[in-house]
Amino acid sequence: MTPEELRVKNRAYYLAHTERVRADSRAWRLAHPDKYRAMQKAWRKDHPELVRQNNRAYRLAHLEKLRAYGLAWRLAHPEHPREWRHAHPAQVSAHDAKKRARKRDAFVERVDRMRVFQQHKGICGICRRKITARQKWHVDHVFPLARGGTHTYDNAQPAHDKCNLSKGAKIPKGQPTLFQVKAS
Repeated sequence: MTPEELRVKNRAYYLAHTERVRADSRAWRLAHPDKYRAMQKAWRKDHPELVRQNNRAYRLAHLEKLRAYGLAWRLAHPEHPREWRHAHPAQVSAHDAKKRARKRDAFVERVDRMRVFQQHKGICGICRRKITARQKWHVDHVFPLARGGTHTYDNAQPAHDKCNLSKGAKIPKGQPTLFQVKAS
């Protein structure tokens, strides 16, 4: 029997005995939860694109249900996000920057704040003055995300919070435009 014939035979059996096959499968999963979990984990690792497609399809099919669940959880735990955001400003900043970049379809790389700070020796990329340990500072995008910049180490520099907020989405004078950089 060829593999194709076996597949057809198995499919016919499944269609003829659907309830029994499902019950047997359910019983096996309940009797062997660790094996089942390991099999699932291995399958997800081997098929990441299918997992993404399935997750995306589920989210689209159950959008209202997921929104309602998230809202209910946030209402039941109002203190959680604020406390966590306050306790982890570096992670919040990195997450927000990646989210902004993804919204604009920009290339996103994991950018560590302290590595950016060390690469630039603690010098503000806008005013060129030293950033002290007590000052608030941002990871600035040299070519702003709003102008097509990327969220990468090549496009990141430390900046005083006031310098970065005043710069906004402008490209600094003397900097080549994004199109000139891509052309070279």
